[in-house]
Amino acid sequence: MSRIDHIGIEFRKADPSLPNEMARVVTSNKIALISPGNHGPVRKWVKIKGEEDIKKNFGEPGTVDNPNKIALNLHAIFNQVNCTVWAYMTAKEVSEQPQLKEGEKATKKNKAVTTKLVPEEPTRDDLQKIDGVQDRLSIVILPEYSADMNHLAYLAGKARERQAFLIADTPLDKKAAKKYPESVDNSYVYFNWRRYVINDKWAPVYGSALLSGHFLRVWQKEGFYTSPANQEVQGIVRAVEDVSWSFTDKNAESLEFNKAYVNLIVPTSKGWRNWGHRMSNGDPITEISTIREIMNAIEDWSFGTIYASIDAHFVSFINSKLNGFFDRMKRDRAIIGGKAWIDPRENTPDELKAGRFTINFDFTDKPSAEHYIYKYRRNTERYGEIFKELKNG
Repeated sequence: MSRIDHIGIEFRKADPSLPNEMARVVTSNKIALISPGNHGPVRKWVKIKGEEDIKKNFGEPGTVDNPNKIALNLHAIFNQVNCTVWAYMTAKEVSEQPQLKEGEKATKKNKAVTTKLVPEEPTRDDLQKIDGVQDRLSIVILPEYSADMNHLAYLAGKARERQAFLIADTPLDKKAAKKYPESVDNSYVYFNWRRYVINDKWAPVYGSALLSGHFLRVWQKEGFYTSPANQEVQGIVRAVEDVSWSFTDKNAESLEFNKAYVNLIVPTSKGWRNWGHRMSNGDPITEISTIREIMNAIEDWSFGTIYASIDAHFVSFINSKLNGFFDRMKRDRAIIGGKAWIDPRENTPDELKAGRFTINFDFTDKPSAEHYIYKYRRNTERYGEIFKELKNG
């Protein structure tokens, strides 16, 4: 994800010709995961950096009959990318009274009441706890728990405050799924028309955990301005449900979902692929992640200049840094072009006296080739060339 620090603009690649304060742009490799589970610390944030941490804190993934959802989701993420996940497990303690077998005598040992953890869906209070994660986050996920749109809308807002994205799973009902993005802003929404098996020994997982790792892997490898769409989602063995998908059929269900801002994971001849890249924010200007991230970068940098004294040096600094940013993004093939400019007519003495400083900018993003239209006509004019070749021969 593109970020700008308080000193200067960061870029994805180091460039010795740039001033020293201009460091690399790096994608934040941190995800926040809130998930039910049945083993591990309850309602506490735990920092997970790999498979050993998963096993140590949350145990084994479990079985199809008794899945440990948080461990499954964590494994799905780390199948895609090496990263850091802040994991928060929701569960409740349930007491169990042992059942004596017929004829068995009660003893102090076999009469002892035991407790076990039972997965419990997150509450609004649980979602609010994301404020306790101090790290910069790229992605927030709440796998499988998508029935309560108010919960997801709330978490989407929390993610936006952190300049992170929410990756959400839709209801299984197709009609409800297509209406889903209208209620969940700032999110990549994926239709749960199938669950994915990442290891034949384990229970299936839903798309959001797989996709969060997939997004990070693509951004880390190719830069924040690279769309994760039509790129292979690694680690999937098979899907539980079989659903038709077509690239060429204009009436295919996949296209209907994409038009409704619902993305998919689809089987292709080149593996399982992430299909679709639009967010459900209802804003056609920033519904593509690459545009949003450039805006985030500028917003971050603006935060670093708040309360600076407005003078000629300040005006020149702002103008040169933003134009330098756009020039670099163009050289790095992130955008077609961009510029920043300051209009004195907008920065009147009264405006400056009130502490308001206006700078204009524009940039041209690179549109994605979402639909190919091949038009064919039968050309009979070349038939004459057959006899022309014979004549020449």
